[in-house]
Amino acid sequence: MFQIIEIKNDTIADFKASWPCHNIADAVDFIVVALNDGNLVDFQCEDADHNEVEPGEDSGAALSALFDSVAN
Repeated sequence: MFQIIEIKNDTIADFKASWPCHNIADAVDFIVVALNDGNLVDFQCEDADHNEVEPGEDSGAALSALFDSVAN
């Protein structure tokens, strides 16, 4: 099953507060995640103006945990 998940700023902020070493860039205010049968296909991070931004160096583990938490 193909699934698109939108992660908004309040969810990102709550996650950052619970994961101190998240390394997710401060500019990330919105994330769109595409999953296929629960497997990550693609994602895009955006700022408040909907411009694409880099997720942050070494943020992969935190992003994976965030994606898992919202997908379930």
